[in-house]
Amino acid sequence: MRTIKLLTVTFILSNLLFANNIFLNSISFLSKENGVMIDFDLSNSMSTDSINAWQSQSDWFYFTFYNVSADSNKLMKNTKLVEPISKLQPIVNEYSTQIGIKLKKRIESHDIMNINNSNIISAHLHYSLDNFASLASVNKYNRDKERQFTKRFQRSKSWLMFIGSAVTISGLAQYDKKPNPALSLGVATIIFTFIIDKFWS
Repeated sequence: MRTIKLLTVTFILSNLLFANNIFLNSISFLSKENGVMIDFDLSNSMSTDSINAWQSQSDWFYFTFYNVSADSNKLMKNTKLVEPISKLQPIVNEYSTQIGIKLKKRIESHDIMNINNSNIISAHLHYSLDNFASLASVNKYNRDKERQFTKRFQRSKSWLMFIGSAVTISGLAQYDKKPNPALSLGVATIIFTFIIDKFWS
């Protein structure tokens, strides 16, 4: 019985001593058009089940790493912030480490993953879809599509004007002919092209 008690006490003490045996070494940020990627470099691999993340009512987004310790002063000194992150707030207590980051844009969703069972925990923070239309890549895509349409329309307009003029001249050559469908078609084609050109200009 005494041996069992001794083993139980040893087990409890071991858990207390090694509960925070994972150390958060560093944090790095990478800004993307649709969000932010964050890499947490740890001393050992850990399960993402021991990490909680949420967007607060303010501009702060928080991570809580359970049974992880860190040097808050070192993190503050060595972590390089990138836009749109304006502040970093590491809070270390006995049983967990909380990392707060202040962003200029609110986070709509997030993903947390362990990279190939390594010591790196990667978090992907995604902005609201309301910001999608304002992304530079989306605007560039829309401008490119608009330029392509304009070029195609210019080519089509030239052909329509050419055909309309040719049919109109053919109709004028048959001016005395009644009815004169060639003249009517040619004039209609020119008027239609003129109206479309004004509408898209």
